Amino acid sequence: MGRLVLGARRARVSVCIAIASVLLGLSGCADDGGGDGGGNSGAGAIGGAGAGAAGMTGGAGGVSGSAGTGGTSGSSGAGGMTGGSGGMTGGTGGVVTGGAGGVTGGSGGASGATGGSGGGSSSGEMLPFPRDGQPVNVERRGPYAIASYDMMDEEWLNATMYYPMNAPFPFAVMTVSPGFTESKEHMTWWCEMLASHGFAVLSTTPNDTLADQPPDRGTDLEKAVARAMAENTAEGSPLKGKIAVDRIAVSGHSMGGGGTLYAASRLGDQVRAAIPLMEHGPYLTADDIAAITAPTLFIAGDADPDLLGGPNMHSIPHFNQMTSTVERVLMIFAGGDHFLGVNGGAFQDEQSRYAVSWLKIHLEDDMRYETYIYGADHTPEPFSTFETAP
Repeated sequence: MGRLVLGARRARVSVCIAIASVLLGLSGCADDGGGDGGGNSGAGAIGGAGAGAAGMTGGAGGVSGSAGTGGTSGSSGAGGMTGGSGGMTGGTGGVVTGGAGGVTGGSGGASGATGGSGGGSSSGEMLPFPRDGQPVNVERRGPYAIASYDMMDEEWLNATMYYPMNAPFPFAVMTVSPGFTESKEHMTWWCEMLASHGFAVLSTTPNDTLADQPPDRGTDLEKAVARAMAENTAEGSPLKGKIAVDRIAVSGHSMGGGGTLYAASRLGDQVRAAIPLMEHGPYLTADDIAAITAPTLFIAGDADPDLLGGPNMHSIPHFNQMTSTVERVLMIFAGGDHFLGVNGGAFQDEQSRYAVSWLKIHLEDDMRYETYIYGADHTPEPFSTFETAP
């Protein structure tokens, strides 16, 4: 693989972590919903397509429920608490057995997903890797409807598992950690995008979004990997028998991006891919980086201040410190700020194209996607730097 470098600044500046934390807290991000259908959960947060009173949280209208069936304050939406064919325990949309309805899915999903029946069976058929009989797809929304369910665990404040419906299984897994002051809801678009392309995605909120630093976010990701693998044998899990426990990736935004590199360093060959987003990782040592064996896609923006996740202080030196034989890409968006990776961030189509391709290559062994990174379908226009190694 060759190198293509388009004007990256290599100046080194000093960094103050305390100021970085303050700036991260003050810098805010875009809305948690975003996309067509917006909101945090889909039709039938508990029930399914019942005739009961308004659904718990989302329909096609999202959190505020202005337009969807069963929004937050909807009138007679499908998906009542106990009624109809998708009640708490019965019918085709029960919490455990699922169907039309289920835990959180539904038409629209958290940021305009392609929908799907939340909490139900993933259906699909068992299909070995690579799945080169499936059509190539790198769109912002993949070919599969999605569903999700919440996971209670003292390791995190809260967590949600997203997964594809009617997709071939087993599913490769991505675990996701948010940035400073952020919750898992800030990463909804990223999780739903990946799930719509056939991946199971476990997204967590740290117990302390203010105090937990990048090393702690790395620990969260390690525990999330273990929990995701455990779902493969958990009784009652919609994903029992459907997790590819040897095909794991880690990702996160800002401090979660720094945590991504910590987790990849500690987990070694257990991780097959890593995608740090606007990573803030000033505590990482050269030894930490050198221990990473997972192919790593760095996503950054050249308008991101160095104190936050600016590539001059974070992605560029870490890219350069990696062992020479480890496959990696440094992708810096021209004009991209620190919040590219969260809901409502810029360049989501481009981020999707490269992230999906990276995971299809390294988690599913599908080499047809190499053209989007190294070949004729690579599009250099959005980037100020696009560098590959080795």
